[in-house]
Amino acid sequence: LSDSDNGQVLMFNNSSAITVTVPAGLTLGFACTILQLGTGQITFSASSTTINNRNSHTKTAGQHSRVGLMHYSTDVYNLGGDTA
Repeated sequence: LSDSDNGQVLMFNNSSAITVTVPAGLTLGFACTILQLGTGQITFSASSTTINNRNSHTKTAGQHSRVGLMHYSTDVYNLGGDTA
């Protein structure tokens, strides 16, 4: 991810698994929506960041799932939505 993804809807349509790296240094308040269109599950990988989720999930739940990622504190993110 990069600051240019802020406010965007990112769509991934792969049959193979995908890793989205959540880097340190994105603008505070960064938020984006991510859609898994294909069968390839999306995994969110923290890179000098913390990704919080109510259920400690780090992936999309499956094809057609939608998640939101929000940067709410210095290098701390919330991942919510259809997660697994």
